[in-house]
Amino acid sequence: MKKIIFLLTVICSLFIFENTFAQVYEPINTPKIKDGEYKAIVKYNNFSTNAMSTYELLITIKSERVIALHFPNEGSIHSGQNNSGYSYSGGALIKNLKYDRSGAIFIDSATTSIQVRYKNGSTVSFTVLI
Repeated sequence: MKKIIFLLTVICSLFIFENTFAQVYEPINTPKIKDGEYKAIVKYNNFSTNAMSTYELLITIKSERVIALHFPNEGSIHSGQNNSGYSYSGGALIKNLKYDRSGAIFIDSATTSIQVRYKNGSTVSFTVLI
């Protein structure tokens, strides 16, 4: 029994280490995404109603994280405190890096996933591509 517990602990530790390493590793000279507003393709999925749509929206990035989605009707969904009864999670950008002919690294695109959970239990997801 002790051998099984030890083996499970080792396997879980390796899995956690592998996922953590893969998520944080970037070459030293990787360009950063500057803070600001960007146009992005945003895919919407409402799990409660099975509604799905794709939009081109303005987004706000801070510290390589999408912190707000701005809708054409002046509305937005954002991280931090709100009065609309939802919680916002996700937004950390994953960069798709490429090399130019001289060997310099550049950001070809970036993507992230955002989940919004409302007090009534419904959840919507946004997949963002810039």
